[in-house]
Amino acid sequence: SGGPTSGGPTSGEPGCAFGEVFEGGGFRVDSSELDGRALEAGERWTLRVTVLSGDPGQLLDGLRAGLALGLGSGRAPHRTVEERCWRLPPDHLERRAAALTGEATVSLQTPAAIKRRSGPGAESRVLQALTPEDLMHAAFTRGRAVGLRGPQAQSDLAGECVTQRWQDQSRWSSRQQSSHPVAGVTGTWRVYPDRAQAWWLALAELAGIGGHTGLGMGVLQARA
Repeated sequence: SGGPTSGGPTSGEPGCAFGEVFEGGGFRVDSSELDGRALEAGERWTLRVTVLSGDPGQLLDGLRAGLALGLGSGRAPHRTVEERCWRLPPDHLERRAAALTGEATVSLQTPAAIKRRSGPGAESRVLQALTPEDLMHAAFTRGRAVGLRGPQAQSDLAGECVTQRWQDQSRWSSRQQSSHPVAGVTGTWRVYPDRAQAWWLALAELAGIGGHTGLGMGVLQARA
């Protein structure tokens, strides 16, 4: 697991700009506190990086280098002023699964871009409304992407939607020097997982779900 890294920026774009620093699937970025606003000169912010596979040291080296090169449309330089890291206990997923088994409330804190195919041969598309089954499929997909194996579980997760909405965001592309739409679903679902399904929900808390998790999307929280 990775810890929060705080920086002192001069100016910047919303948190989704941090995807420029990272490429790969073995981590999750959460900078949701920055979404939708610019930063004042000298303002501190917190970036949380959860490392699921690969070398955490190499990832942090890339982060420091990327911050120094600058983020956002103005390529404003950033620097780290404090770094803290910790490791999760080896039995973390099992203990979280035990706590979530039976009934849990699942919330997407940032938009999740989850793709599904409507049928054989059909092109996958980003879903604008999600069911508990979609959440479980997304957790399976994310687990495979980061190379983690879990228990066999059924995708037909019982539950119902409490509230959800489609949300549009944008990200800055340094390659193309323009902003691009990045959209997905936020919301809350009440679900009734068995032990195996709860394990995958616990993983989704760490790994995020859907596309662009390196941009801070698909941040999922679950509570019993």
